[in-house]
Amino acid sequence: MSRSVFRSVEGKREILDRYQELLQQWPVANKQYSVPTCLGKTFVIESGDVDKPALLLLHGSVSNSFTWMGDVARFTQDFRVFAIDLVGEPGFSDESRPSYKSGDYAKWLRDVCDQLGLDMVSLLGLSLGGWMALEFATTFPQRVTRVALVCPGGLGPQRRSLLPKAIFYSLCGAWGRERMMRMLNGGQPLQSEEIRQAMEITMDMHKHFRPRTARLPIFGPDRLAQLNMPVMVVFGDRDAVLDGVASVRHAQACIADCHAVGLRGCGHLILDQGDRIARFLVGLA
Repeated sequence: MSRSVFRSVEGKREILDRYQELLQQWPVANKQYSVPTCLGKTFVIESGDVDKPALLLLHGSVSNSFTWMGDVARFTQDFRVFAIDLVGEPGFSDESRPSYKSGDYAKWLRDVCDQLGLDMVSLLGLSLGGWMALEFATTFPQRVTRVALVCPGGLGPQRRSLLPKAIFYSLCGAWGRERMMRMLNGGQPLQSEEIRQAMEITMDMHKHFRPRTARLPIFGPDRLAQLNMPVMVVFGDRDAVLDGVASVRHAQACIADCHAVGLRGCGHLILDQGDRIARFLVGLA
């Protein structure tokens, strides 16, 4: 039997209880349910008008769909929104973690779309969720309308120094937490109390959760050439997790309709881009 992605039963309960409390504050009317897939049950938060086009939201690693609480109201102005808890992460989806090279994540998202009755979708992916969006869109491009990627994996190398720094900071109490948050924020202190609270929640997840350690495969030119839809790529120039400059360069060279956005002074934690992303996804930018 494979090892749980949570460090303990008690830690799992603490994370999921806190997540359930957050979901009760979801800012728009919603339905919450799970659907069966090839990688087990997958948790979905559905918001917005059923007659609008579909948008799938895919959060990053060591997180869950609480990531989208600040932007989901904006996205529901134009879309029927489905926030998906990634399998193998600290949410309500199953703990499945096949190899990144298996092809299973594209099949998983295909199953999610099939279960939701969606023939065509737009995708918004953050970090690991961005990699999964690319995996799906390059495998099933005929099912994807537009793709927005915020500091996605799979376009450039991961920073080798991040993991040892994260381990060191995790052992240093409040000082270490503050340093970790600054590192993710491009070396700058967090200005918003709301964002600080969100980062505190993420840091608490680290205490009870086993993050993935495998490196994300980079999509080569042949795979990225399959993207026949408009693709937005957003990176900060101080990203401590991924090489943003190399990622944007690779995307621009290999994606036919690439809309690259470089944000000066920003790290892996990218804020206040919801309206820009929504306008791109509806074809206004």
